[in-house]
Amino acid sequence: LVLSPNDTIYESTSLNITCIATLPSVVNTPVSAMASWINPSNENITSTNDGRVTVLQAEMISNNIFESTLIFFPVDNGDEGSSDDQGEYTCEMNISSTDNLILNGVNNITEEITVEELPPLELNISTSGYTEVGQSFNITCSVRVVEGLVEQPNVTWMKMDDVSMGDLDELNITTITVIDGPVTKVTIVLDPVLFEHRGVYICMAEFNISLTNDADSNSQEYILIVDFPPFKIDITQNYLLDALYAGTPLTLTCNITLDDLVDIPVIVTKQWTRDLMNITEPNITETFIQTDTNHYITTLDFYPVYNNGEYKCTVLVTANTDDNYTASIINDASTDVVVEDPEIINFTSSPDSFMGLETLCSDSLPYSKLILTCTAGKLQQVIPELEVIWQHNGTEISNNIQTSVLNDDTYKTNTLNFTKFVPEDSGNYTCIARIVIPESTTIQSSKESLITIIAARPPLTPVNVTKIVTSTTAIITFIVPAIAYTPEEHYIQYIGLQLQNEQKISSKIVGQNILSTINVEYSVTLGGLEEDNTYNFNVVSVNCIGSVTTSTMRFTTLPSFKIFFI
Repeated sequence: LVLSPNDTIYESTSLNITCIATLPSVVNTPVSAMASWINPSNENITSTNDGRVTVLQAEMISNNIFESTLIFFPVDNGDEGSSDDQGEYTCEMNISSTDNLILNGVNNITEEITVEELPPLELNISTSGYTEVGQSFNITCSVRVVEGLVEQPNVTWMKMDDVSMGDLDELNITTITVIDGPVTKVTIVLDPVLFEHRGVYICMAEFNISLTNDADSNSQEYILIVDFPPFKIDITQNYLLDALYAGTPLTLTCNITLDDLVDIPVIVTKQWTRDLMNITEPNITETFIQTDTNHYITTLDFYPVYNNGEYKCTVLVTANTDDNYTASIINDASTDVVVEDPEIINFTSSPDSFMGLETLCSDSLPYSKLILTCTAGKLQQVIPELEVIWQHNGTEISNNIQTSVLNDDTYKTNTLNFTKFVPEDSGNYTCIARIVIPESTTIQSSKESLITIIAARPPLTPVNVTKIVTSTTAIITFIVPAIAYTPEEHYIQYIGLQLQNEQKISSKIVGQNILSTINVEYSVTLGGLEEDNTYNFNVVSVNCIGSVTTSTMRFTTLPSFKIFFI
């Protein structure tokens, strides 16, 4: 006897018991065979009308080999009130010949079978692909039964909503069924994944074999949480000038564009940071609007901008709070804001310099009444105030200053008036124009102009005195290092040692009136001198305060040559 299957026999599976009779090779006459099957109750077995038991009579399958099969479709173990096929089975094979001189041959064999109960249905869910909306995703339910089960299980997917379960066909969701022996696979194909696919899916498997009254079922759920598709986010900077200056308005715009596949209500949350810190300055205003279904704009308006930094716009997109099957998504964009110091334009101060503004000299007027003027401007877009101040020897002056403002505070002029200048007023006068950024300790624009006013004094002694002498003339050249006070005059006083021994002075030269001039060279020509005579001379410089004289120097005129005619 040969059993198929030849290992564990389970109820509700097909079972074949094959009886094989083999005659000795010496039998060379035609014979026939008749098989009889006897059940555990010692009764002959015949085929049943319901087809559960079938007896295939003996047939010769090759020379001297006969085969008869007892088929159970399915076999049973008697539980649930059904037939019990367990026990000893006997196959009796009767061999006969048409030749009456040959006696019939009979033999039998017995086999005991045990039928086990079916194990529970094995159910497993696996996935492949991506749950992101717009991608492809598969959910496979695999159901395994024992080998030879006479009926394949019924495997179906259902989708559950808040109140009921729906068939996938009604939801236009495609499924593919593949049966491979004892394994049945039913795959949900989502291509592409849509938001409407999110939720709870239930795989249900069951079978019911009426001939054995055997039934079983199992189910397992899979929760599909879909992911938002990536969304676009970018930041633009908008300012009024070619460069971004501290103190000017700035708008940072963060554009948020969701994918067209997003067709569910969403909550969009934004956060601005600077250098990873929250923004709390009062000069910065945030706005957030939705311009259409899937487009949002958030802005930072600076009035004005003060600080450098990396500004980041972080956006979180989530489904409505009652949606448990949609994963949130986050994205961000950054931009570096680099501000330059605001420019001070058209900065001027006047006059340039004075060298002594006292009333000691009658010709000092009108400088005894002095006006110092300083003007500066700023770009119209710069919001912080332009300051223009005067300092005297480093101390800010608050008296005798008049301020005028032009062009909507973009230009400012400060005028410092002196009705009478005294020696104590001499010193360094500095005009400072500045734009101070109040919220910044590092950004400040300023320009300075220095006007030096010193007390009046006598001239500086001339230096580098040289002379070129002929028989009757001398050219005296000297350098004035700097101008002490204007006006200044320079001349030569000289006297001969033998002849012309009365002191004389040359013509006077008026010095430069540009007070910043230094190292100016002057030349004075002395004429009408005696030949071959020695002269002492000094260079004299004079102004209304006093005079200076160089040390006494000497030159000798050349002798003349006489020509005699013979």
